[in-house]
Formats: sequence, structure tokens, C-alpha cells
Amino acid sequence: MRSRSIVALVAAAVTTGLPLLLAGGPAAADIPLGDVASRSCDLAASPVVCPRADLHGQDLRRADLAQAVLHHADLRDTSLIGVDARGANLRHTRLTDANLRHANLSRADLTDAYMYIAHLENANLRHANLTDATLWATTLNGAQLAGANLTDANLLNTKLRNADLTGATMIGAGGSGADLEDANLTHVNLTRGSLNEGSLINADLTGADLTGAYLIDSNLSGANLTRGNLTDARLIDANLTGANLTGANLTGVTWTRATCPNGLEGTYPCTS
Repeated sequence: MRSRSIVALVAAAVTTGLPLLLAGGPAAADIPLGDVASRSCDLAASPVVCPRADLHGQDLRRADLAQAVLHHADLRDTSLIGVDARGANLRHTRLTDANLRHANLSRADLTDAYMYIAHLENANLRHANLTDATLWATTLNGAQLAGANLTDANLLNTKLRNADLTGATMIGAGGSGADLEDANLTHVNLTRGSLNEGSLINADLTGADLTGAYLIDSNLSGANLTRGNLTDARLIDANLTGANLTGANLTGVTWTRATCPNGLEGTYPCTS
């Protein structure tokens, strides 16, 4: 099945122009830091204003970063466990391998942030802006992302188990191998998104908009797709065993070799 799905992925990339991301991510050294100034930063200020600051490797757990201005900063390998960064400007920051477990990043601006292999388990990212953020191999298990904006975010091998993405905007977001098992994706907007080879086992997608989404070779077994909109979705080689499709819009779905909720391939369209 995997060899067939890879062929389908390549074909989808050619016809749609979506990036084909099959495995791994670039090493952190391959990503330019840009113009990051090495300079002192007054962490006692309120708010902290240190754009382009070089703070990599520092322990910032006691810093008050609420409303901080740290755009384009170098925060690689920093310890930010439990830090309060509500409403912070973290646009274009480099957060490779940073530890943000239990951090409060609600309404923070992380547009185009580079968060390769960062740890954000149980972090609060409610209504945060993660547009174009790079979340390659980032761990967000148990994170709160309700109302967050992940438009065009890269989710290659991202871990989002048990994460709450209620009402999140994920238009065009995607990357193969994302793990959203048991995640709450109620009313999420994943229009034109791509979760190829992803795990959505037992995920709650009630009322989700998956129009034009790519779910090639994804595992949706036990997923709740009640009243979801799957218009023109690609479910090639997908596994929907035990999924709930009650009231879902299945217009134009591509079902090739998909396993239906009854555990059988076809007859298509699948029904709950």
C-alpha cells in the first residue's frame, strides 16, 4: 500500500503544486538565521523589547515575556518552561530545540517562526498566530490550540496527540506523518490542507471543513467526521475503519483503495 500511496503523493504534488514532504526535515544548520543581532537584552523591562536579540541557550524560565517584542530573535535551545509569553511578538523567531512545555503563548504572534524539534507539550497557544510557522518534528501533545491560526503551517512529522484544535484555522497547512491521534479538531478549517500518511485515529472532526484536503494513506480509524465537509477530499489508501461519517458531505471524494468504516474496500462512496 505504501508504494502505491507514494506514487499517488507524487502525482498529487505535480498536479496541485503542494510541497511533497515525505520524511525528515532539514538540519537546523541548513536554515539561515538571517540578521540576528548579538546584543544585551533587559529581561527585567516590562514589556521586554529585544527584537533580533541573541538569547540562544539561555534559561528564561523566570522571565516575564507577556507582550514581549522578540521578533527575529534567536531562541534556539532556550529553556522557556512555563514562561508567560501571552501576546508576545515572536514573528520570525528561531526556536529550534527550545523547551516551551506548559508555556503560555495565548494570542502570541509566531508568524513564520522556525520551531524545528521544539517541545511545546501542554502549552497554551489559544488564538495564537502560527501562520507559515515551521513545526517540523515539533511536539505539541496535549497543547491548547483552540482558535489558533495555522494557515500554511508546515506539520511534517508534527506530534499533536490529544491536542485541542477546536475552531482552528489550518487552511493549506500540512506535511506528511503528522500525529493527531485523539486530537480535538471540532469545526477546524483544513481546506486544501495535507495530512498525507498522518494518524487521525479517534480524532474528533465533527463539523470540520476538509474541502479539497489531502489525506492520502492516512489513518482515520475511529475518527468522528459527523457533519464534516469532505468535498473533493483525497482519501486514496486511507483507513476509515470504524469512522463515523453521519451527515458528512462526501461530494467528489476520491476513494481509491480506501478502507470504509465497515472495514472493507468499497463499495464507494463509503457510508458510516
